[in-house]
Amino acid sequence: MSDIVLSRVVEGQFVFDDPVGPARATINPAPVPIRKRKNVSYRSGQSGTINVRSTKDGRKMARIRYWQDVPGQHARRRASSEWRDITDWTEAALKLWQTQVIARAGVHDPLKPIPSEEVFSVIANRWIDELLPRYKPSCRETMAMHVSRYLVPAFGTQAPEEITGPVVNKWLGSVRLQDGRAPSKSTLKHIVSTLQVILGRTFAKREIRYPANATPAKRVYCPTDTDVLSIIREATGVYRLLFALAASTGMRAGELYGLHLEDIDFTRGCIFVRQSLSLGQLQAPKTERSVRYITITPELTEAIREYAGTRTSGIVLLNSEGNPLHHANVLHRYLHPVLRALSLPQFGMHAFRHYSVSFCVRAGMSFDDVRMRHGHGSEEIMRRYLHLAPGHDRRILGQIPNLVPNVGPNDGPKATRVNLEPVAIAV
Repeated sequence: MSDIVLSRVVEGQFVFDDPVGPARATINPAPVPIRKRKNVSYRSGQSGTINVRSTKDGRKMARIRYWQDVPGQHARRRASSEWRDITDWTEAALKLWQTQVIARAGVHDPLKPIPSEEVFSVIANRWIDELLPRYKPSCRETMAMHVSRYLVPAFGTQAPEEITGPVVNKWLGSVRLQDGRAPSKSTLKHIVSTLQVILGRTFAKREIRYPANATPAKRVYCPTDTDVLSIIREATGVYRLLFALAASTGMRAGELYGLHLEDIDFTRGCIFVRQSLSLGQLQAPKTERSVRYITITPELTEAIREYAGTRTSGIVLLNSEGNPLHHANVLHRYLHPVLRALSLPQFGMHAFRHYSVSFCVRAGMSFDDVRMRHGHGSEEIMRRYLHLAPGHDRRILGQIPNLVPNVGPNDGPKATRVNLEPVAIAV
């Protein structure tokens, strides 16, 4: 055992005396942690206190006082009932009233949930620091934008318990994009999805009512065979190979940018899609079904081999400085200028994926093989891409009724001129 013994407490500190020498050891006591709020049923005063006062005319007035939790705050606030005249009341009647007031307030219910002491902005910022890095790089930027641009300005000062379905529904009608337009239904769903992730709970089915899309759907251009050939011939360098790969394989832009030489089997002529490049970081593909093998033609295999040269590993497609391709630069510096030179509508890299789906179906490939080749999760998504190609269903024209030649021309109703000049009305 140690010879050091506790001798006394001096100015709030424990002082130990050493009998061997004059030296003293001083230890400061550990700070007492602040106790968190407990369930309301275990706090003193939750049965209520009766506050009695006398008026000038000798009447007795009373009220019931109790503590209430404030959402988003650590401190509680005092609440009280209305004043009542209890001059002629018995003690039993006064106790009954006290019990009724506390019961209506619900502060004595042990099952009543205690509201959070933090507001949504604090919870959202902590979620960004601790949990957002677990998501893919492609998701982080979008979800962080949802928080900073939409969610925190709308719900930053509210407690999580106050963000209910009716509150969100009221807010959805006022959401606007940076250019002042109303967002689409899909965009609102993504924002609400981020909100649910931060809150750690989901809203009930059909609790959130999204507004209908007021604007017509945008027409997505699907390039034709002639368009794709012209684009590939007009492009130069690595971008000619990029556009050829995109149209032939239907790979997503990130999958093309993250393609490695190790993932290409030059002997068998196939590509193993296992990763994607986003914001300069490698990540898993979009979905589990996106991990797949894609067969390519011998001509495309040889083009990749010639471009790679003596390289046997690393990213396939590199810019003039030897760095991976950047999506924004590919669009603005190379693809869009080529489209303008060919007088074609402006579109992005994803249009090559639409083209690939439509070409495979037109060539007679089964829907299941098309879905597996392009890594689609469902046939519905694949059919959506297919319908973007004009004339994709031309083969079924012989199977539908053609009644117009038997009916003859139709001149339509005779046009009449409407007099819009003001007419005098007699009074």
